[in-house]
Amino acid sequence: ARFDGTLFSVQLGRERVLWGYGVDQKMVLSDYSRAPDFIRADFQYKAFKYTFIHSWILGSRSNVFYSIPQDTSYVFSEKTISDKYFAAHRFELSFPKLFDIGFEEVYIYSNRSVDLAYLNPFVLMESVQRARGERDNGFWAFDIQTHFIPGVEFHGTLMFDDIHIPGMFSDKWYDKHALQAGMVWADPVGVENITLFVDYTRIEPWMFGHDRSRDNNYTSDGRILGPTIGPNADSWTLRLDWFPLRNLYVSGTVIKVREGNNIYDQDGQLVKNVGGDPLVPHRGTDPETKVFLDGLREDSYRGRFVARFEPINQLWLQASYEYDQSQDLDFGTKAKNQTYYFHVQWEF
Repeated sequence: ARFDGTLFSVQLGRERVLWGYGVDQKMVLSDYSRAPDFIRADFQYKAFKYTFIHSWILGSRSNVFYSIPQDTSYVFSEKTISDKYFAAHRFELSFPKLFDIGFEEVYIYSNRSVDLAYLNPFVLMESVQRARGERDNGFWAFDIQTHFIPGVEFHGTLMFDDIHIPGMFSDKWYDKHALQAGMVWADPVGVENITLFVDYTRIEPWMFGHDRSRDNNYTSDGRILGPTIGPNADSWTLRLDWFPLRNLYVSGTVIKVREGNNIYDQDGQLVKNVGGDPLVPHRGTDPETKVFLDGLREDSYRGRFVARFEPINQLWLQASYEYDQSQDLDFGTKAKNQTYYFHVQWEF
């Protein structure tokens, strides 16, 4: 359900919301986790736009085991998922011939009913979480998208997980931030109907986790709400789109990802926590300093080629090929996978 007015709109429902400018990695909200149910309000006046969202996401899963008094020999199992919520607002200023700048304030809270304070679209959420006992996990994000060069766009996003000004951009473990920067170039070097995309994303160790709550990490049902590469990782993305004909589209993408993963023993016990998993927060016994890409090092490469052809109106034929390779640099092992798709779409 949605109401659209002259200056504002209100929406209640479920759909995909993307925040961030990355081609492959959306920093604030991506399509990695399932689309949530939410309430949303938007206000726009000239160059200013404001968005408020409160959504219902999923916490950790567990099982409850029980038996009935009449037959204690049989044990039943019931799945449970903790209550978890995402509350955010976004402020945006647009200067059409220069750039757009935005700011998001995001809070994750869980294991209680909907908090009325977070349903207030006009409140500073940092003050809310302090007033509510400092139990929740807060994030700030800043983004920019340029328009001042015809045919060329630069974009970037900088996101902080619990800002600590004395240790900002240091090697302290609590300096948790992520950045994404990229460029879109239409008709590069005068070649028409081609668009070039280049992106770099870097996520610091322990980003998106939370050491004061089991469920206030930046995930829904175990999947990160933002970049798919997760913490203690970085990635490069290169994509080329080409329209050689009016009804033919060709695209090629190459992605390289570097990850530093936590180390476990043969029994699955955590041996070394390097901040590579948002579901495993920093513990008191973990180092006070971080080393980017520490832990079990894994490099992966992904390539994708897509060709889409419309032989007649409203009929599309699409063929695609995907190649994935991951390499464990500590053990020297490799894994490869190739996938082919053919898709037909007809709208009438």
